Amino acid sequence: MPRLTAAATTTFLSGKRPTQLSPPPYSSPRLWLSIASDGTAGHLAVPDSSGLQLLIVEDSPVVRDRLVALAREHLPAESIATAGNGVEALAVFDRSNPDAVVLDIDLPDMSGLRVLEHIRRHSTSTEVIIFTNSGGPEMAARCRLLGANHFVDKAHDINPIIASLRTITARKDRL
Repeated sequence: MPRLTAAATTTFLSGKRPTQLSPPPYSSPRLWLSIASDGTAGHLAVPDSSGLQLLIVEDSPVVRDRLVALAREHLPAESIATAGNGVEALAVFDRSNPDAVVLDIDLPDMSGLRVLEHIRRHSTSTEVIIFTNSGGPEMAARCRLLGANHFVDKAHDINPIIASLRTITARKDRL
């Protein structure tokens, strides 16, 4: 369910107690409205964005573009930011505070593990999906110890990324 922002709320006063009208469960409304049964009082609110705020950190432009295309095709992503190296990733993360980060470990200027450590120092709620060729059980265990939520080996299949992002989106929608 989308969160309501106090800043985007307008209340119409008439002394009548409004009745809440909820959106249907299958929709993702941009506005919610509550009105009194006689229509004289109401409350209008705009929910916070219900789409996913996503950051993709990948040094290969081909892989990065493919991940962006998949996210746009399969997810209600409101915002997709990208970074091609660690320095860009840190700057974009600090500016945008995304809900989820897809993070490669092998970046040209620093290890993705350093980026992961930075993310965890600044946010415990951001979900991190490690997406790398530096796979193996030891690396997966190390990433989880550093705070990664998911680990996907590039050598196998890209579909677990979409499944992980859908899980994150569903969890966010319940908040």
